[in-house]
Amino acid sequence: DHRLVNVVVPADPADSERPVLPADGAPNCELLAPGTCAEALVDEYRVVKSADKDLAKPGETVAYTLTFTNLGAAPASVETTDWLAAVLDDADLTGGPTSDTASLTATFDRAEQAVKIAGQVPAPFGTEAVVAYQVTVREFAARADHSLDNLVSADDPPDGGFDCPAGDPSCTTTQVDDYRVVKTVDRDVASPGDVVAYTLAFVNQGAAPARVDAVDSLSGVLDDADLTAEPVSDSEGLTAVFNPEAQTIAVKGQIPAGAGAQARVTYQVTVKPFEDRGDHLLANAVLTDPDQPPPPECLEQDLSCTVTPVEEMYVAKAVDALQLRLGEVAAFSVVFANRGQTELYLNHHDLLGWVLDDGELIGEPTADHPSVSATWAPEPQRIEVYGALQPGESATIAYLAKVTKQGDLWYHNYVVDAFEPYAANPYSPAEAAEPPECKPEEGMICTVTPIIPPDATPVLPLTGSAEAVPFALGALGLVALGVWLIVWRRRRSPGSAG
Repeated sequence: DHRLVNVVVPADPADSERPVLPADGAPNCELLAPGTCAEALVDEYRVVKSADKDLAKPGETVAYTLTFTNLGAAPASVETTDWLAAVLDDADLTGGPTSDTASLTATFDRAEQAVKIAGQVPAPFGTEAVVAYQVTVREFAARADHSLDNLVSADDPPDGGFDCPAGDPSCTTTQVDDYRVVKTVDRDVASPGDVVAYTLAFVNQGAAPARVDAVDSLSGVLDDADLTAEPVSDSEGLTAVFNPEAQTIAVKGQIPAGAGAQARVTYQVTVKPFEDRGDHLLANAVLTDPDQPPPPECLEQDLSCTVTPVEEMYVAKAVDALQLRLGEVAAFSVVFANRGQTELYLNHHDLLGWVLDDGELIGEPTADHPSVSATWAPEPQRIEVYGALQPGESATIAYLAKVTKQGDLWYHNYVVDAFEPYAANPYSPAEAAEPPECKPEEGMICTVTPIIPPDATPVLPLTGSAEAVPFALGALGLVALGVWLIVWRRRRSPGSAG
């Protein structure tokens, strides 16, 4: 009964002065003769420390409770310390401490990083007094060992920290459950048909295995590209599943314990052609809260998102004549259009060597865009196009060529990318026996116009003469050929390779 009661009685059981003592339990000294009874009450308590979380994420609050229970008959004397240094290296005290009992005080000692508890737990046996406080877990950069460890003890805590054995009521350990996502893409700019590879690195920033429930939102990617390699995780504890309706990749599971441990998810997309694209930007973000919307923009310092603009230079070359005769003039045009989301630089040559073997340039070439120039270079017999186009802009180069002589009886005209090395010989009548074949299906940008000799039969003969047939077939072929519209890949800055 937690009472030490001692009574002096006459040795003779028959002595009339001998008190009758209770058969069960200690006597009440107040009912006995003065000086014959002494009583000492047991002064003892038990403290049980608890935390409301075993795992805590940055920004979460961890609530601690210290329950002092009287284990004696007297008011229990308390003088002890809750040592918080190994908690406050990773969290801030944001509530309390408070005591629910007036006779027991709890005070935070900032210098010692501890809660000092002193006073009494009221009698009787079983009475409880509760001390409570809260801490809030800091972000990664402001944490130390990512583990909230504390100990209630009347003695100083052991040097070098301590382990809290399972079931020990005097201590608690709450491990920080935290990770970051680093999303990378293998290219800064993409062109139609390019395969773009993404990697999501989930990096543990806590002491415990990090719980992951994240979503990679692809709606801003799949309007311009197709998912052509499904997501794959390199960790057994982490799954990655594509949801085509939501256009998301759900990533769930755990990253192995220990700060710095990683798990990776990879996948690939292929950029669509122009007519199938949306905004020409591959923009996506990993959301660590699946219920949150994607950010309106990807800030440079945000490692959880990427933006890859699509670049595309559209080049179309045309001539207004299906056939020409001596003295006639052909009007040529070359259209350059920026159909992507990057600034594009023009450095193109319109090669006229196989035009001027049959004619001459009339006037100077013109460009209808203030940032684009078209300059005639007579020695290499080419029009040199330079300048820059912003997204959505276009420029048209125009010039005239008159048939003045008889060469190979064809206007062969080619536009080439001066960023790409090219051999001069095939495009120069002075150095080649015949012009290159015009093959738009292979990416060439070119036009071919037949020139009819003065004594030739008309292109569409009614007599069926053998002499006129080649010219008729050539003209009909050009009608079928039409105007070649070629999409040309272009890089972002002058002199860049690729």
